Amino acid sequence: MGFMKVETLEINEAGQSSKLALLFPNAFGRNLLTPMPVPDQARPGCEADTIVTELDINDLTHEELMGRVACHRDRAAFKLLFDHFAPRIKSHLMSLGLPAHPAEDLTQDVLVKVWRKAHQFDGGKARLSTWIFRIARNAFIDSKRKAKYPEVNADDHLHEMPATEETDRPVIQQQDAA
Repeated sequence: MGFMKVETLEINEAGQSSKLALLFPNAFGRNLLTPMPVPDQARPGCEADTIVTELDINDLTHEELMGRVACHRDRAAFKLLFDHFAPRIKSHLMSLGLPAHPAEDLTQDVLVKVWRKAHQFDGGKARLSTWIFRIARNAFIDSKRKAKYPEVNADDHLHEMPATEETDRPVIQQQDAA
């Protein structure tokens, strides 16, 4: 098994990422290039905690980082989670049989779901990695289901269909012969 190159997600001090904004212009309900409003209070169910400095954030566990994402929409915490889990999710999806490019796309979708549903994570029920890989597994299954029933545009086959007078001719000939 060879090594793969993984690009890191760059988020500026305002918590914005031009790469994600280009990939998912409306992923979070707004363009990522415009700043998100910062709530005055913590989200319901989140206790007020002390502000984590840049030096301290690297010392937090993944579960604590997810708590910061859930309660405060902390983009720096999400960046650390993204950098840690993205290559692992991609590798897992490739082990399930997805080629590299679709695995990258599905990894992006999984991590967008993690951002959106961060408040649903319950550390008492499962570890963060288990929760994230369950999201990845479900996304993989959903993608396989969608692939079973591809969307077909009826207009794509019009040039292959015979003209109406051509399909009626055998029936008319049979009726005449009878």
